[in-house]
Amino acid sequence: MKKMILCAGALLIGAVAMAQVGGGSLDGAAAAQASQEAALPGAPASANRGTTNQMGTSHKVLVQQAGTAQSVLTNQAGDRNQAFVAQTGLVGPGSGVENLAQVNQAGEKNQTTAFQQGDNNNVHVDQMGDENRSYSIQGVADQAEDNFLQVDQDGTKNKSVVQQTFDNSDAYVRQNGNDNRSDVNQNAGPNQTEGHFANVQQYDESNQVKINQMGAGARNGAYAWQQGENNKSQQIQTATDGQGGTGNLAGVIQGTTPTTFFVLNAASVASYNSLLGLDPSLTSGGFSGLSEKAVALQEQNGSGNSASISQYGATNAAGAGNFAEQFQEGDDNNAFMVQNAFGTTTNAGGNSAEQNQYGDRNEAAGYQNGRTHSALVNQGDAVTAGNDNIALTAQRGENNGVDIQQNGDSNVAHTVQHGKNNKILMTQSDGQSYSVNQNVGQFGANGGNQASIEQTGPGGTSVFGSLPAPAHARAYNRVVRHGVAAPGTPANLSIPNL
Repeated sequence: MKKMILCAGALLIGAVAMAQVGGGSLDGAAAAQASQEAALPGAPASANRGTTNQMGTSHKVLVQQAGTAQSVLTNQAGDRNQAFVAQTGLVGPGSGVENLAQVNQAGEKNQTTAFQQGDNNNVHVDQMGDENRSYSIQGVADQAEDNFLQVDQDGTKNKSVVQQTFDNSDAYVRQNGNDNRSDVNQNAGPNQTEGHFANVQQYDESNQVKINQMGAGARNGAYAWQQGENNKSQQIQTATDGQGGTGNLAGVIQGTTPTTFFVLNAASVASYNSLLGLDPSLTSGGFSGLSEKAVALQEQNGSGNSASISQYGATNAAGAGNFAEQFQEGDDNNAFMVQNAFGTTTNAGGNSAEQNQYGDRNEAAGYQNGRTHSALVNQGDAVTAGNDNIALTAQRGENNGVDIQQNGDSNVAHTVQHGKNNKILMTQSDGQSYSVNQNVGQFGANGGNQASIEQTGPGGTSVFGSLPAPAHARAYNRVVRHGVAAPGTPANLSIPNL
């Protein structure tokens, strides 16, 4: 396995460098390999090589190569150009290996389709301009593993779709501009292998990313960074063999450059040292990254998985809060979430966080800083009780609310609130324990806080029900237990008919 060098080394606080993974670094400085084409005079003994340069508008190029160690470079400058590159392995048992494809397009409304079969292949697509489309497929039919792909798009309203099958493939996507869409599908079938890696970075506003990793479901990594307002991220890691995956990692950062937080793994560094001893005040003030109306959704099926969401906001505008939801089904999972860490109590409000865990020995940790935040933690329910789970929540500011629901045996809940007019509701069934601290070792304004704790036998329920998502979150695909619609191809993405 070449990739899961993450573990505790991926703890990002301040400007800690990220671990090297899959030929590049987690901060997006991936080695954009591709391009090796050369060899014309006399032609080489074995490999195919080719370069195409087109200047102007409405050009088309179709390149098809069959064999091993092939290389193709396509350069197009202008608008409405189309490039289709297919590298397959139909000429021998070892074919379809170590092929390289690079496409560079400058202009508007250009389209690229790259198709590779086999192992150790590499695709790099670079598009500059608006309304460009990129569609990349690695591993259709035949065996396909250890492939690498990178897509760079600069401009607005660009779309990228990536599809990789079999195991141990890497996908990097970087989009700079507004209204961009990225869809990454990594499926380890049909041999149910493991170990995909996806890294998507989007800079500016109203961007969307969907990462779907399926198969045996083990040791996959999905990461998304989004800087700006009104961004949306969805990550799904699930198994198709009915046994669930183990050791998957999913991370989202919204509202800042990828230099702060993440905390994957070693159970998210013991839930970031148990939320820094239940507050002191989670890395304190001095930072105010911008994020409004952001939505982050994560679903993991299996055991030993970790999920992390970090959202940063700097507004008190009505209806501008961020929404984050984590769903984990299985045992020994970890969910970590922070909203507006590194900020003061006045510069963010209206965020909502929901953490749902079904199984045993899970841990959910959440921190919110600011005002009018809401947090809901569900561990087990009347249908599926969960045992030996831990819930950790900390809130700092005003008019915040937290609701913790635990069903099962030997669960533990710890919650801390600093500020004023905050509320805690906790419902536990079957032999639980808890600690509630409001303004203990306090800082800032205080008073008017409330706490309601109910410990019962089987069937304890919360009067809160489920957390209401803001309107901009409801319009997006939310995680639904026992079934999430797989991310689809972004609308209006067409494959060139050459």
